[in-house]
Amino acid sequence: MILLRKVHPIRRKVCYTEFIRKNKIALTGNEGIALNWLQRFMMGRYGVDQMTVALLVCMMVLTLLSSLFLFMPFYLLAFALMIWSLFRILSRNRAARARENEKFLVFWNQLKGVGNRIKQWFRNMQRRFRDRKTYLYFKCPNCKKELRVPRGKGNLEVTCPLCRSKFMKKS
Repeated sequence: MILLRKVHPIRRKVCYTEFIRKNKIALTGNEGIALNWLQRFMMGRYGVDQMTVALLVCMMVLTLLSSLFLFMPFYLLAFALMIWSLFRILSRNRAARARENEKFLVFWNQLKGVGNRIKQWFRNMQRRFRDRKTYLYFKCPNCKKELRVPRGKGNLEVTCPLCRSKFMKKS
């Protein structure tokens, strides 16, 4: 029998017991015994969270790199990450693991913010390159905001929309 997994909507953890109870699945034979044993074993333990998934993904990448380049430190680091993720999954100190996961999520969101800023910079460069024949880009001398004016209009008096300073610019 194949068990489908259900992810808890708030904790984002897999809840096999709720799924089985809700759908009234009857487990017979070895499946029921194994699932019962696993449920009892995992009771009170922390389980899998976002940090554990990230550790396991890093472990798989390092294992792949160690097998491609035959570099032993990658393999040892991957093994250490696997041990750390198993420790987190089987830990009974749920409060400490939740604090670790919160710190990881703060770091992860900051990392995503840096990635978004880099993507935004590349999009701006792409837009500037695309518009290079029709617009002239420059910075306000007062507040350093990037402005654009149409090309070929001669000398223009430009007003910065942010700081309202006025200056002359040749387009």
